[in-house]
Amino acid sequence: MTKKIFPPELGQASFPALHLPRAAVWLCCLMCCPMLAMFFSGAASAQEATKYFTHAARQGDTLIGLANRYLIEPEKWQTIQRHNKIPNPRRIKPGTEIQIPIALMRSDASPAKVISVQGPVEASSGKLEIGALVNEGTGIKTGENGFVTLALADGSTIVVQSKSQVKLETSRVLANTGGVPFTTIGLVGGRVESAIAKRKGQGARFEISTQTSTMGVRGTQFRVSTDESSRSARGEVIEGVVAVSSTTARQQPIDLNAGFGIVVEAGKAAALPVALLPAPDLSAASALQERIVLRFKFADVADATRYRGQIATDSAFTNLLADDVFKTAEAKFGNLADGQYFFRARAIDKSALEGIDAVHAFKLKARPEPPFPSLPQDKNKFAATAVEFKWADASEAGSYRFQLARRADFAQPISDERALPVSAFSPAMPLTPGDYFWRVSSVRPDGDIGPFGDAQSFTLKAMPQAPNPPKEEGNRVGFSWGAEPQQTFDFQLASDAEFKTLVQEMKLTQPEVVIDKPSKAGIYYMRYRATDADGFVGPYSSAQTIEVKPSRWWLLLLVIPFLL
Repeated sequence: MTKKIFPPELGQASFPALHLPRAAVWLCCLMCCPMLAMFFSGAASAQEATKYFTHAARQGDTLIGLANRYLIEPEKWQTIQRHNKIPNPRRIKPGTEIQIPIALMRSDASPAKVISVQGPVEASSGKLEIGALVNEGTGIKTGENGFVTLALADGSTIVVQSKSQVKLETSRVLANTGGVPFTTIGLVGGRVESAIAKRKGQGARFEISTQTSTMGVRGTQFRVSTDESSRSARGEVIEGVVAVSSTTARQQPIDLNAGFGIVVEAGKAAALPVALLPAPDLSAASALQERIVLRFKFADVADATRYRGQIATDSAFTNLLADDVFKTAEAKFGNLADGQYFFRARAIDKSALEGIDAVHAFKLKARPEPPFPSLPQDKNKFAATAVEFKWADASEAGSYRFQLARRADFAQPISDERALPVSAFSPAMPLTPGDYFWRVSSVRPDGDIGPFGDAQSFTLKAMPQAPNPPKEEGNRVGFSWGAEPQQTFDFQLASDAEFKTLVQEMKLTQPEVVIDKPSKAGIYYMRYRATDADGFVGPYSSAQTIEVKPSRWWLLLLVIPFLL
């Protein structure tokens, strides 16, 4: 016998008429039930756990006694009896776990405490300072790079992020429970990151509410953000479980587990949880930052659309100093004093859910700042027998450290001057042709040495060789000189040592030339310069001289009469 899965009441839907044995139908249902149970498990787990305080019965406990101890209205002890299905209110087996609705329990105010405040922050109660108490009903608003961290009585922390607005709606502890807290935060806009202390077997309650959602936990690390313009909220769980429910749509609460995020839009049921993007790889990040602009480069994370970067003085990031979102896998920050810090990065997906954190400890030592180099110019090429190095005066420097090396890593510097009093230096040693690298750091008067500036490089070329002695053959004279492959040459012959009056000027492709002797007797000066294949033009060589003697043809006039 068979049965249609889709009845006629579904209308004109184009489903095929499937006929399955009844046993198969029950099998499908049994397979689906576990998945449905996992999806809607929040109704009986994290969400329920935030509504009740659990008391483990002791010898002699009665429901009336517990009501007098815990309830605002002790006469409502029968509510506890019905919920826990206790047959005899005067006889309770020791060890029995009794759930008491938190809404019925007496409580005492427990202000939050400010443990960190940075940047522009406003509070409805007045100026916030470290150690200040924040009472129920207080509103807090942070500006650009403004942060506030609040500590609850149980050690839980709430970090109000940059450009956010929150309200501490409830901050209390349940009476006669040893200080079990329950706290509710209203997030108007922006982001909140929370690390909630775990209280197993108790009724600790923590909720963050937005226009569209309520997210409640017992003990976990999670983030909540809300977008006022689109009236949506996002939750991301780092540790533990968060119960998520929509405040604008009828829906069973959802358990959001660690490593997952969720989006809740106004008027819609909460979307299915999605896995958070993995943490960026910061293993290649430097442990020492030596520039006032901090740079952290890391590999792209697949499916990331942006990245969030943060700087804090502690690894828990309760004392935040900087926060920004970057389009590429490189975070940049400035305006931080030298010291020890922590950098945190996470990838952001297409739904604006932020992924798993990567944390990197580093030291900033960027001061005193290095001076600006001036001579020789970076990547310059020149011929010289001596080199003078110059740099700008740095305001904090009492002296300078200078290094010159043949390798870019400065592993074996050929010069290392540690206390130069002025912003210039000329090595006493002769420098042979080749590639060189140099750098300078500032040294404060108290001896504090700052980082080296960016290394500068130059290529020292050999001075041009003196031409070979001229070769004379009749009325012609030849010149030649040493050269490198693929060089071209400028040749000049002048009647004066300053080469103001040129007799000949030629461009040559070979390191030699043969020219006619000048017709006028006198001393002549010759020089050349070489141009490398890469366009570098060297200096002129030192001048060589030739002497053109006057012709003696007139002596023939004296001899001819005697020959006749």
